[in-house]
Amino acid sequence: LHTTVEFRRHSVMFGVCMLLPCLVAAAFNILPFFLPSLNYSVYTLLSNVIIQATFLQEIVNGMPLSASQVPKSVLFYSVAMVCNMLTLVLHILLVINEQQAAPFLLRPVLNGLGSVIAARMPFSLKSPIVALRAALGIATSLLYIVSAYMKLIILCFACICSVFMYVKAEEEPEGIDDQGGNPEEVYNKTYREYHTYLEIALFTEYKKSRRPVRTSSTSTNVTVHFDIHHVSINQNEQTMTVHGTVLMKWLDEFLGWDPQDFKGIEFISCPEWRVWRPKIRVANSASGVFSNYEVASYAHVLVKTLGKEQAMLSMYPLFSAKVGCNLDFSTFPEDAHSCTVSFFTKQSMNEVRLAVLNDMAPTVNLGWDAQSNKRIISDFEILNVSSELFYYRNGDITALEPSKNELSSACDGKDEYGEAAKISGPNKAAQTEKDKDDDLYLQHPHARIGSIR
Repeated sequence: LHTTVEFRRHSVMFGVCMLLPCLVAAAFNILPFFLPSLNYSVYTLLSNVIIQATFLQEIVNGMPLSASQVPKSVLFYSVAMVCNMLTLVLHILLVINEQQAAPFLLRPVLNGLGSVIAARMPFSLKSPIVALRAALGIATSLLYIVSAYMKLIILCFACICSVFMYVKAEEEPEGIDDQGGNPEEVYNKTYREYHTYLEIALFTEYKKSRRPVRTSSTSTNVTVHFDIHHVSINQNEQTMTVHGTVLMKWLDEFLGWDPQDFKGIEFISCPEWRVWRPKIRVANSASGVFSNYEVASYAHVLVKTLGKEQAMLSMYPLFSAKVGCNLDFSTFPEDAHSCTVSFFTKQSMNEVRLAVLNDMAPTVNLGWDAQSNKRIISDFEILNVSSELFYYRNGDITALEPSKNELSSACDGKDEYGEAAKISGPNKAAQTEKDKDDDLYLQHPHARIGSIR
């Protein structure tokens, strides 16, 4: 069973986590304009540090442990972090130069030019130092202006993205139609509530003891498919044990509904005891009194509506059948064997008719994933598995399907027919005619599994 969990990042929380630090940093930048006594350089430095920490956190959180390419959000925050780092470094340079960067961003330029004009020293060895300081002040001021505008653009972009994500998260959820009336009552009608309403509508008057046909002369067609999970051969006891699941599908004329009346629900699952179901047994069981438990009676049933008149039911019970085999080891170690498991229905053909699902051979899954093609168990290799139908009539077994007249006579009480799926495999060893007759007799009205080597 593969369980897939799909999830995504909560857009509202992402916007809030990104927006709040930026708003705090913007407050530190704006606060000195209203309180001139505050040291603008200190507050600007704090705002840059906060924004830098925010970008760094988003880069760390956004970088996955394993990815084919770097996420776009990480690239955006990396560029923003570099720009903000440039602003932080330039601001530190301005503080070192004893220049006030704000509220007038051109003040370092004026101070640099003024230091050149008003220099009391002649242009000697110290003049290059003064000129370098002036050039540094001009370049620093220009870069600070550019980085400040970039920081403003980044803050605006973060605010716009946060608002957009919040509005998108608040949109009306898909899949819920406006039915008028009180919106709270409409949205409180969950899928589970409609599922409960559907179960009440279907099973209130349903009788599981009644065959699911409206006309008693109509047979219930049950398609069968076997899925084999394990095969065990006991050479000393001459037995074979087969484990797996059996798929059974049939129509029920009392469980249909219109999906539009129940919010588009087309499938429901229910316990097996709530519906009528075919009764499958193992005919040639070697388990004695435990043979009644070889096919599980408990399993969930999947009900799919086919309109208001009928529904398709599917059931997947487990089975574990132990049967006797006639194993001949005279050609050891190249011996090949054929063993049969015969399944049958307890109801007659007038009530239940079996059929192999799409004429498919039983599925053999002795392993999963890399071992899905496994065919060797212990000393044996499974060569082939097939399914066939045989019919039982008063002790006789035949592969010929009875005619309508024969079924009609059986319905009148003269005869009784039984039917079952047969799962079999060809024996690579030569068989005599007597062996074939015995093998046919063992297939009985049921199902057969076989060919191992």
